[in-house]
Amino acid sequence: MATEEGLRDREQQEGYRAPRVTLTIKDFDVLGRIGDGSFSTVFLARQKSSGKQYAIKMMNKHLVMRNKMVEYIKNERFILDKFDDAGIAKLHFTFQDPDNLYMGMEYCAGGELYEQINKRGRLPLEAARFYAAEVVLILEYLRKAQVVHRDLKPENLLLSAQGHLKLIDFGSARAFFLPAAEKPPGKQRATSFVGTAEYVSPEVLLNAPLSYPADLWALGCMLYQMIVGRPPFKAASEYLTFQKITDRDFAYPGDPGYAADGEAEEDDEDEEEGGNSDAEAAAAAEAAAPRGEAGEADAAAAAAAAGGEGAGSSGGAGAGAGPAGKMPKLRGPVMYPDDARDLTDRLLAMEPLARIGAEDIAELKAHPFFAGVDWARLRSGPAPPYLPPRPPGGGPGSDGYEEGLDWELTSLVRDAAES
Repeated sequence: MATEEGLRDREQQEGYRAPRVTLTIKDFDVLGRIGDGSFSTVFLARQKSSGKQYAIKMMNKHLVMRNKMVEYIKNERFILDKFDDAGIAKLHFTFQDPDNLYMGMEYCAGGELYEQINKRGRLPLEAARFYAAEVVLILEYLRKAQVVHRDLKPENLLLSAQGHLKLIDFGSARAFFLPAAEKPPGKQRATSFVGTAEYVSPEVLLNAPLSYPADLWALGCMLYQMIVGRPPFKAASEYLTFQKITDRDFAYPGDPGYAADGEAEEDDEDEEEGGNSDAEAAAAAEAAAPRGEAGEADAAAAAAAAGGEGAGSSGGAGAGAGPAGKMPKLRGPVMYPDDARDLTDRLLAMEPLARIGAEDIAELKAHPFFAGVDWARLRSGPAPPYLPPRPPGGGPGSDGYEEGLDWELTSLVRDAAES
């Protein structure tokens, strides 16, 4: 397998796409924190010798062992090493020191899809269609690779600098070509409970065997969330959320039981992303326009709003792709078109094998909601404009400023360098 130039496996084994290198944390300039997990920290770093930027996932060995996650880490590393797909964040290399394990991942400058939904309240229909289509391509690849992600959610879908989706976090994934990770004593369930409450499929809660349709359920939840602004199954506690899932208790906008969550009641102080524009009129026009007109309007808006490269980008994008400086929140009543509703219903079927795409992803791609999608050119064409996140490190660009590094991250890196 081909590896990156300048990166060689420490034992000269050629079977790794992502080699186990002899690097240390001293070989990188740490630019800023990206995020945190229960036993890991992810930060943006620039390799001193090459100048390339990576998202480095640092995992504390003591915490990994204490939480009995060794097999899960091994599985994630093995699964990521097998992948070669534009829709999955690439694992470039791994290394370790006495205290920590490190994964050098592809850096996705556009941040989380969740943040795009959160900042804008919800997404325009054409953007939701685009992102849902890219997730379908990711699921198609995963099925060919015999992998179920099991934690598909907007937080685990990152945007590249050009605005295309990249799936991350395979710590919960199940690869059917690998033996199942050993379960702790007393946890002998048919299906291990992993994932996030709002996106967990009913078969997981009912201890039924796991298969590919679990990710289709999560796609249905995300489609609803992109259009409405929140997941379909959400309650005050995990227990109540699980109850909603097993009862399939949710409603569409305009249906009895649908709670609007103050769609038209947000005041001006929430307009942090860009002032009061005619967003309500735009949303209404989008819902009323025929498919072709909506697509052209969205492309025109993208071309006007796109304003350069995202943090850490090494090149430009096609017309209509990239970060936008200001984008108003969508206001007014939520429109949920009939084709989107039908697709959501068929993805959120209680019986796993009844979900659209359960037998063949081609069935999902042929649904009327995706009419007009050019599947062959989806990833190479323009993406919807997006709101760029604050660069890690706090500086105005992607180079990171020393004062922007938080003391905890600085301490972690210093301790790792001294170990």
